[in-house]
Amino acid sequence: LVDASLDVRYVALSYAWGGVKQVMLNKTSREFLNQVGSIMIPQTIRDAIRLCQLLGERCLWKDSLCIMQDEEYRDGSGAWTNADKMAQIPRMDIIYGASALTVIAACGADSNTG
Repeated sequence: LVDASLDVRYVALSYAWGGVKQVMLNKTSREFLNQVGSIMIPQTIRDAIRLCQLLGERCLWKDSLCIMQDEEYRDGSGAWTNADKMAQIPRMDIIYGASALTVIAACGADSNTG
């Protein structure tokens, strides 16, 4: 897990999370995720990482690790919301469109399908 500049070249991954429990970026996992070998990665993400390696690409964008999944707060109406999700989800077309390529795992019910 690395922070990248806005102009970095990256590959984006679109896939079905399904019901598989997977590691997600949040306040408590951020430090843990920076340690090499710290997580079990679902097969679809492992396949995308391998594809990046074969193509000579260094960065893979995947929503569960690139969008902060917690940090919720109450908005003016009292409803709970998440600033990072609210900022990034409406821009998914830009995130995928700005990638060097987008890998779409169109088959399978969850992130362990590959």
